[in-house]
Amino acid sequence: MKISNFLSLVAVCSLFTVAVNAQDTNREKRDLGGNYTRIEALKGVNVSLHQCDQDEIEVVTQDCPTSDVDTYIKKGTLFIKMKKVTKGSAVQVFVKFKDVDEIEVRRGASVETECLFQHKGKLTLGVAAESEVEMEIETDEIEVDANSCQVVLSGEAKKQTVTAKGTLKDMKYDALSLKSEDIEIFASEAECDVQFTNTLKAECVAGTITYKGEDSGVVEKIESADGKIQKL
Repeated sequence: MKISNFLSLVAVCSLFTVAVNAQDTNREKRDLGGNYTRIEALKGVNVSLHQCDQDEIEVVTQDCPTSDVDTYIKKGTLFIKMKKVTKGSAVQVFVKFKDVDEIEVRRGASVETECLFQHKGKLTLGVAAESEVEMEIETDEIEVDANSCQVVLSGEAKKQTVTAKGTLKDMKYDALSLKSEDIEIFASEAECDVQFTNTLKAECVAGTITYKGEDSGVVEKIESADGKIQKL
């Protein structure tokens, strides 16, 4: 076969693949029709958050119908969950929202921000095992409870209160790009990176807490035999 003919065949096959993939992608926009201050994402969903002046959800699925994704508001919480998980499928849920006080990421889910999330007061973030979070935030205070997961935070939070537990191979808390004045952090079988400008209270039972800031601001430093707290 001539090279020109071969390349033409490859091009046709590529176009066919794109067309098939486009057919397998399903989209549905949903009007929530209610108020909520909390978001809970459950196993099998990847959630992208976009703060703006409206509340809207768009569900995008690959190799499964959008009807497999359940989104509803109950007692002030927006639940995003799968009715059933189809092997090989992919689910992305885009959430446009005005503000929330709490985000809960259950086992096997992921949450990310598409733009800076600005919040007044305290923001609460819970992240369960086998989950991932990557957020850019600006808030007065953030309280994080993370267990055997991957968390990456950037932006600014005047105060951080963090509990990170798990195993060294799967518990990573990276907030080195999150500027904070005061931090209180407890780590058990975790790797944590933080930065502060005023005070740091740190306890590490096992694993490592690495900090960026002045040693004079470390007002509490508790290390076990298997834990290490060190300056970057």
